[in-house]
Amino acid sequence: MTIMRKIGKITFSKIKEAKINWYQLEIFKLSSFPGCTTNDMADHIRPIMRRNPDSIIIHVGTNSLRNSNFSRECADEIVDIGRMVDQEGISVAISSLTARADDNELAKRAKEVNKILRKFCRQNEWGFIDHNDITTD
Repeated sequence: MTIMRKIGKITFSKIKEAKINWYQLEIFKLSSFPGCTTNDMADHIRPIMRRNPDSIIIHVGTNSLRNSNFSRECADEIVDIGRMVDQEGISVAISSLTARADDNELAKRAKEVNKILRKFCRQNEWGFIDHNDITTD
């Protein structure tokens, strides 16, 4: 489980070929919780939200697939975390579950969860980060 939260912006200059170019760079803080389930994350995210970040990208759910009876159940747990963040006025983006090579049934369910999450994010104007280009090959 990983959370990336935007904490501000910096401006810096880059000198290239005797020209100065100005760039805006977003600053992010990455918080990682390996092995976390969505239920665990509901606890871990609270102190992060208290720091009032501009936005939070939530990447969770792969470890919860095994314990969920249905794809919808896993997706709903992720959405609940997103709602908790959204209610605090923090911008939310959900990062899709990545492909699984260890279990074909879980790989199928991960795709189903992503489909549900994509639709929910679109309906609620949340960001959705699609990882379909990440394969197990």
